[in-house]
Amino acid sequence: AATEALLGAIERRSVSGLEAAIAAAVEAGHQGELAGGRLWCTSELKAARALLAGESVRLAKVECTREKDAKSLEAVRGLVQDLLSCPVRSEPLGVDESGRRYWAFASDP
Repeated sequence: AATEALLGAIERRSVSGLEAAIAAAVEAGHQGELAGGRLWCTSELKAARALLAGESVRLAKVECTREKDAKSLEAVRGLVQDLLSCPVRSEPLGVDESGRRYWAFASDP
């Protein structure tokens, strides 16, 4: 039963599912200690632990990216608000025979 739980958690890649399946596998005897003091565990338990570590790192990176994106979005919104407060011409003053457009801005002397 613990092996099936580990394999199911590995397929779903759920952090909470992996944690629960790992705890159940440890309780079911999927790891132990040899007579010489060396530790052992089943390949399913080892794979689940490796996946849990990888998923934890991935989720941390995703959260960090979200925070950076939120900060960037706020910065862009601030810049847009600053630009909207500046007077801008949407239509040119005129066009010459070559098709060049001419603009006048309040900051021009």
